[in-house]
Amino acid sequence: MTGGPAGDGGVPLGRQGRVARRAVLGAGLALGVVGGGSLLRDAARAEETIPLVSAGVGFSGPSQRSFLLPQERFPVPGSRALTPAARTPELVAAETGLLAVVRRTVDPRWAGLAGDAVLDLNVLSAGLPAPVAAWTANWRYVWPRDAAHVCRLYADLGRGADVLRWITFLARCQRPDGQFEARYTLAGSTPDARPHQADGAGWFLWALHRSCRALPGLREDLLAVARPAAVAALRAVFTDLDRPRGDGLPSPTPDYWEVPERRTTLGVAAVTLAGLQAAAALGEDLGPQAVQAASYAERLREVVAVRFGRTGFRRYARGGGYDAALALLLPPYVHGLEREVVPLLDLAWTAMLRPAGGVSPGEGWKDTWVSWTPETALFAQAYVAAGHPGRGRDVLAWLEEHRTVAGSLPEKVLSEGSPAAVAPLAWTCALVCSTAMELAPPAARGQAEAG
Repeated sequence: MTGGPAGDGGVPLGRQGRVARRAVLGAGLALGVVGGGSLLRDAARAEETIPLVSAGVGFSGPSQRSFLLPQERFPVPGSRALTPAARTPELVAAETGLLAVVRRTVDPRWAGLAGDAVLDLNVLSAGLPAPVAAWTANWRYVWPRDAAHVCRLYADLGRGADVLRWITFLARCQRPDGQFEARYTLAGSTPDARPHQADGAGWFLWALHRSCRALPGLREDLLAVARPAAVAALRAVFTDLDRPRGDGLPSPTPDYWEVPERRTTLGVAAVTLAGLQAAAALGEDLGPQAVQAASYAERLREVVAVRFGRTGFRRYARGGGYDAALALLLPPYVHGLEREVVPLLDLAWTAMLRPAGGVSPGEGWKDTWVSWTPETALFAQAYVAAGHPGRGRDVLAWLEEHRTVAGSLPEKVLSEGSPAAVAPLAWTCALVCSTAMELAPPAARGQAEAG
């Protein structure tokens, strides 16, 4: 592709991270014709069914949340208070404290983007047992994946009390067999009969390790509430990997795509590996299970490298197209596969590129006209971890440009660049903030806990 200056990865991005028009047209032409009609024409019809639900969510009163209309803005800059009654001393203190830490730990270039994202995360978590994915009804649940990322961010921001509350919630929600459901209500129950996701155990272990590492003064408290759940999660993973006639990979379950699966996906394998490595890093705090975790992690890493690596780390061991889960095989999740995975980032990005300039969950994802912000943010983080900060900045800039008018990050971006579906989305907000922090000088990053 050509048409705009490239970041250090070489994939064309226009000014401020926007994909150049020629690159967009090229991507559209490469998609070809489906069913005798233009895919772009089909996309235009389908896009009518994906409106923007709201420009954002704010506080309309103490502990009361309301939606902004799609073209509305927040009335008070630097706050998510929608009414004077909502600007309680508690809210002012919380927002002021979060913004101060963010501004202290990110480059000024990203202070606005990260600041808005952390304000939105406060709306999606303040006073709640755990962060919800979004405030719209079908998203007002706790996904272990989303909550894990918010825990990791808040731990890096030094917000120990919040992290302890959320880790405790997840530990209490754990299934008797050590696994986790796909999502939970704020009461800790399951909202429907969808199958569990095997990556939940990995997300829990990863969040626990990241939180303990970032909050050493709270480590004992975190482990006091989470150690039994961590041990149970490990036993579940060990049992699954050792199952009769197994192939060395976790059992097939849905992953972040949340569709039925008969084959193990890269996403489940990657997050399971991340959880095992995280448990091993916790060391003696988990007792003999940590030693076992290290052994299982090494074995699974080798299986993933061989089984998925021989087809280029696609969605399935036998192919299936590139998947955004490729980014989960890099730090801060998995360590030890950088040499194999980093050279594939640009190939995967190009394969999943969508008309507006972001990426989809995977090369074979059904909505070929929609860019998804969490998967796009995963690549921003991956590029920074891979030593390509320029590419990471380009992708962050694209996310910044495609927010709602209120400054909130949506779940989706349509082909012409307009935000769609729900806003804000917790997973995207957490990834954007964490990536902005990783782009800051190490000295600035270390100020969060000290402050």
